[in-house]
Amino acid sequence: MTRITLIKPSGEAITENIDDIGQLKEYMYDNSCQIMSNKIVSKDNRSYDINDEIPLNLMAEESLNMVAKPPSPKKIADDIIYKNPHLTEEQKNIIRQRLPGDEKKDLKAINVLDLSGLDIKELPKSIGDLRNLEKLDLSNNQLKNLPKEIGKLRKLEQLDLEGNRLESVPEAIGNLRNLEYLSLDNNQLKSLPEAIEGLESLRRLNLAHNKLKSLPGSIGNLWNLGFLLLEGNRLEILPEAIGNLWNLCLLDLDGNQLEILPEEIGKLMNLARLNLADNQLKSLTKAIGNLGNLWSLNLANNPLTDIASKLYRGQDLVKLKRNLARPKPHVAEAQVTEAQVIEGQAEAGKKGCCTVL
Repeated sequence: MTRITLIKPSGEAITENIDDIGQLKEYMYDNSCQIMSNKIVSKDNRSYDINDEIPLNLMAEESLNMVAKPPSPKKIADDIIYKNPHLTEEQKNIIRQRLPGDEKKDLKAINVLDLSGLDIKELPKSIGDLRNLEKLDLSNNQLKNLPKEIGKLRKLEQLDLEGNRLESVPEAIGNLRNLEYLSLDNNQLKSLPEAIEGLESLRRLNLAHNKLKSLPGSIGNLWNLGFLLLEGNRLEILPEAIGNLWNLCLLDLDGNQLEILPEEIGKLMNLARLNLADNQLKSLTKAIGNLGNLWSLNLANNPLTDIASKLYRGQDLVKLKRNLARPKPHVAEAQVTEAQVIEGQAEAGKKGCCTVL
């Protein structure tokens, strides 16, 4: 066991006992340290390079003097490369190019960072030092988890994590109160943290193609949410709190396992498009007839029976028929097939949708 000394930028010195070279390197990373000299003097007065796999019992006591590195783009790039030893030289160079410089002031200048498609499997804690970051693209990597330090990026407005292997997201993500766009499409998510309610500025949330069976009730606190994409999951039920998303314009639930819809869905008065295709719905709640701004309703491939004579018998659903039939000049040409997709379309009048109904 070797005793090392760490000198922080403040001048404070702390000591630690280290057992082997692997633990030493990990300690250096965890404390953002660098060896003051690349040479280590051993007990037998021989000189070794820091990268040599020498047994620590040969090292002289107090022979390792370290100093903590201040945050810098280069330090973050080095940390990413250290955490991902499998990266090719080309990938390493791209990371260095996108996190250039070695001055502390450079860190503040980075507002946008694109690290997409670089086969990154793990992010270092130092990613949280990019405090001025507004847009971060980590799509199409191999990430299985995120460090809690991601929650330190308080100025972040866009976060793209599409096409990774994430099975969960940390509670700290709820600290990103300025986040407006979050894409977690095509991951392995099985659940979401309740802390997601902290994303109070969120306008677009893409959770498509994951393994979600349910949603946290706290999702109902995302009052600014306009687009919620949930297609290709395993949802069996929606929380009643879904009805609190008053600003929701688009709700895509295609390809889930929903058998019923909550009555509260009728509170989504700004909802324009609702995709319920490829679920297990046998009937619709009449509350859906309250959706006064709905112009697109996709019910394809559900075990619904006799839509025209049964589902639209109540007064509320008759109102829905009228809404869907209203001309929508701003809507591109829509396709209506076999009473399954019901859409209002430009110049459709009552011919398009009401005929189907």
